[in-house]
Amino acid sequence: MSKNLFHYLPDELVSFISSFISLNDLLSFALTCRKNHRCASDRLDLQVLYHKQYAVQHDRQPLTILELLRRATSGKEDTEPLWHIRTLEFWDGRLNWSQWKTTAFPFHFTDEDDDVEGEDGNDWYSWYKLDPAQDYSHYTAGCFEATELECYRNNFQNDLALTPQETEEWITSLLKGDDEPLKALLISQLPNLKTLTMFAHPEYEYTQAGHPLTLLNQTIKNLQTKPQTPSGPTWPAGLNSLTKLSINKFLSGEYEDFRHPHDAYYCPFSAIARFFHLPSIKSLSFSVAGCEDNNNNDGLGYLLPRACSLVEDLTFYCCCLMQNSAFENMVFSARMLRSLTTTEELSEAFRSKMMMVFPEYVVQKM
Repeated sequence: MSKNLFHYLPDELVSFISSFISLNDLLSFALTCRKNHRCASDRLDLQVLYHKQYAVQHDRQPLTILELLRRATSGKEDTEPLWHIRTLEFWDGRLNWSQWKTTAFPFHFTDEDDDVEGEDGNDWYSWYKLDPAQDYSHYTAGCFEATELECYRNNFQNDLALTPQETEEWITSLLKGDDEPLKALLISQLPNLKTLTMFAHPEYEYTQAGHPLTLLNQTIKNLQTKPQTPSGPTWPAGLNSLTKLSINKFLSGEYEDFRHPHDAYYCPFSAIARFFHLPSIKSLSFSVAGCEDNNNNDGLGYLLPRACSLVEDLTFYCCCLMQNSAFENMVFSARMLRSLTTTEELSEAFRSKMMMVFPEYVVQKM
């Protein structure tokens, strides 16, 4: 006879106890014995459904990010689905309430297509949506309750390391309909986020309004400059777990019809350099980057220390690389680079230098 009194508890009571076990430990609990597995099976089955539904999330629908963030912060809803989010896809940026609509993509036609001409005989565009059309452009700042905004203020300061002044600036931006602060707040609440992909942000939208990476850059900078624990900065959950980041990801196959690879935010190296410091990052991929920078390390905003990054795979698609010391600074910030993929031919001198620092690295040309 077993001496473990837990085995004599009714199944209903064991099931109730298992409901308090963290998702990180639930599977281990279920594997200890048949009784525990039986009692935890309902919750395990629910997690399978959650994973299918929530593993990949995107912002093409205007309310998706806001609803996920409210689930994470309201304290009124089940937050277990957020544990299953592994990939976030940002297809667009909304700077004001008038843009809170389903993301539409310009599908390009030439004059030869279907013998149809645009104005003055030029090429023309039609608009397509990958998702059912939704329009929330009638929303205003009044959609946020006072308690909700206070919660976001606390998250800005406690999770994203913003100062009170920076917090109020982003709250003001949020009330105008800017969704960048919502996305950064959501990232900070996702404990198992692995992949963050930004497909495109139309450049003209951000010429006067900063760039879509401003808040995340600000967070990383503040975390690096504030007093730290012996183990280093206390990173927000999503930034701590993130292993793969793609900015202006090159689209191929069926998605290339919806967004041309160059229809993107032309990202300066200064906007991406700080992501090399993320504590779990392994893969960084950039498209049409570096075009706005000077050809020196000032383009990064600061000098990345050598061997400061855990990144192993780097990809630069249509980036301004050669004769750009900022590019070299980013490459040699890696401790153990295994793969460097570019669309430009690297010089023999650069390849030799790479071979000396990273004997096992592989260069691939797209």
